[in-house]
Amino acid sequence: MMYRLAGSGLQYAAENLALVERHFLNEGLNRLDLVVADYTDDILWDAPARGLHVVGKDAVRDIYSRMFPNMRNATFETLARFPLETPVPTEGQVLDYSIARFQLAGEGFLQLPVGTYVEMELSHIFGFRRHNGIPKIAAEIIYEKWRPLEK
Repeated sequence: MMYRLAGSGLQYAAENLALVERHFLNEGLNRLDLVVADYTDDILWDAPARGLHVVGKDAVRDIYSRMFPNMRNATFETLARFPLETPVPTEGQVLDYSIARFQLAGEGFLQLPVGTYVEMELSHIFGFRRHNGIPKIAAEIIYEKWRPLEK
């Protein structure tokens, strides 16, 4: 069902899509300070498949500082990215569907042996809030499905 409500967030679609693009660019370049700068102070970051649910920039920074160093030779491929309409007033949501491939370089990220080649399907749902007219990521919910690859 599609909704067309005032305040559904679509008026912010271009800004929100650009922010998500910048977010992934900074992640890929390991620019953690720039990634975190695009979050609200009370960011909700959730990765249910790994049992992770945190609130706040410092908590997300901690997760990222343990996650990205454990991904050797990582590649990311965006398959789809688009704004979502919502039935409640919001400042917009974006869905990003992508595939990551990497070799697991350390423990504590996934429950797989170090050295395993991994393919991970990722569906990110981003929620946004404006601060002084500037869009910030207020929620990042990541649904993951990973599997070991044969190399």
